[in-house]
Amino acid sequence: QGGKVGISLNADWRQADTESEEDKLAASRAMEFSLGWFAEPIYLGDYPKCMKEVCKDRLPEFSELEKQMLMGSSDFFGLNSYSGNFAKAPKQPFQGIGYWE
Repeated sequence: QGGKVGISLNADWRQADTESEEDKLAASRAMEFSLGWFAEPIYLGDYPKCMKEVCKDRLPEFSELEKQMLMGSSDFFGLNSYSGNFAKAPKQPFQGIGYWE
C-alpha cells in the first residue's frame, strides 16, 4: 500500500451511560481527550476544540509551521483498544485546574 510512517495509539472506548445528550457529549469529550489529543494534531492539524475550550492557556498552541508539519505526517493509523468504559455528564461544573485539585 506504500505507507512508510504510521502511528498506533491506545484509546479505550467511552460509551454514554444513558441516552441523554449530556452523557453522549461526555462520552465524546472523553474520546477527544484520550484519542483526539494525539490523533487530531496529526490528521487535522490541531488539538480537539473541546480540549482547547477546557484547558485554555494550559494547552500549548501549535504555530502555523508546526500545524503544517504535523498534518498528514502519518501514512496510516493503528488503534489499540483494550477495554471500554461508560461516561456520564458531570453533576457540577468544571473548576480548578484538574481532578487532583
